[in-house]
Amino acid sequence: MGPASPVVEIAMRIGELLTSASVLIALLGFLYTWRKDRSLRTKEYADKVRAAAAMTLAKVDRCESLFLSFIHRIRPIFTEMNELLQQTKSPYACRDQFWKQMIAIRLSIYEQFSDEQIELAYAPLFAHQGEIYDLFKNAIEKAKQAEDKFFWDLMGECQKAILDLPDQMQTVDPALSNKLLDISSYYHKQYAREFSLLLDEIRQFLRGIVTATDERIVSRK
Repeated sequence: MGPASPVVEIAMRIGELLTSASVLIALLGFLYTWRKDRSLRTKEYADKVRAAAAMTLAKVDRCESLFLSFIHRIRPIFTEMNELLQQTKSPYACRDQFWKQMIAIRLSIYEQFSDEQIELAYAPLFAHQGEIYDLFKNAIEKAKQAEDKFFWDLMGECQKAILDLPDQMQTVDPALSNKLLDISSYYHKQYAREFSLLLDEIRQFLRGIVTATDERIVSRK
């Protein structure tokens, strides 16, 4: 059998080229699909981490607003103390009722804190960003310490203001409520400033996750 004619050889080469081109196109298609799927999975994962970080950040903000709401909840008590003095004429009776109501409001805040599960807010993010555990726990512990110091400092000064009134008063000085308001406002300003600073680290960490690129989030997986 003689050699193939030039026409046949050309046809065979064209066939080989077409086959190679088909394989190359298929490979390129596979690589494109794989890359697209990988990018989609990366974005889905990154969005999931961002959502968890945003949720944790919202709980951090809620923690701050909840503890700082104490000042607004106690202000009606100051007026009540004037009314109680009008009835009893006794600073000691006023002091006892003041302590009772202030502690009740403080406990109501901690009940909300527990009901809203703020201390567990790190959990959705923990599986993706392990360092959140220590950062979050430390921030909450510092927040509680700041609240505790604020409360007892405030109570000490308010009690002093109440007991500095004459015993068995014949007339009621309406300035008591204003004095208690001034004391609470002074301590609240310091408390709010300290609270914001001690939560700054955890907030920066969480904001960094929310604003990070997909690739950066995945690289920290």
